[in-house]
Amino acid sequence: MGVHLKALETYRQIFDILGPHALPKLLYLFAVGLFPLMDHCGIKVKTELFNIFEQYLLPLGQNLRPALPGFLAGVLLGLEEGTEFYERSLSVLDRVCEGVGERAFFACLWQAVLGSPSVRLPAMLYVNAKFDKSRTFDDQIAIVGDHVNHMVSFELFSC
Repeated sequence: MGVHLKALETYRQIFDILGPHALPKLLYLFAVGLFPLMDHCGIKVKTELFNIFEQYLLPLGQNLRPALPGFLAGVLLGLEEGTEFYERSLSVLDRVCEGVGERAFFACLWQAVLGSPSVRLPAMLYVNAKFDKSRTFDDQIAIVGDHVNHMVSFELFSC
C-alpha cells in the first residue's frame, strides 16, 4: 500500500507540473500504470486514486477521449455494490459522460468491456442504472454508442 500511495503522489506532482494543457497530450504515458490500479489496491489507495481522477482527469473533458476506454475500465472496477466507492464511481462515470457526451461515452464503455472481462459486470450494473424503462429505446439510443457491434458482442459474451 505504501508503494502505491507513493506512486500516486508522484503522479500528482507530474500532473501539477504538466498542467491541464500538456496532460492530455502525455496521458498515454501514465494511463498504463494508473488506470488498472483500481483492481489491485486497498481502500486508502482507491480513495487517493479517485481524488486524482476527479482533480486531474475529469477537468480534461473532451481531451480525455483518447484514453477513455482505459479510464472507464479503471473507474468501473470501483463500481462494487455495497462498498463505499459505489456512489463515487457512479458520480465519476456520470461526470465523464457529461464531459465527453453520451455517444462517445457509451462507445468507449462498450470498447472497455470488450477489452477487459473484469469490467463486464460493473458495466452492466451501470448501464442498467442509466436505462430508463419509462422512456423509449429511441430516446436512449446513445447507450448503444457509436458501434452497435461492440454492444451486441458484449450482450453475447454476457449470456
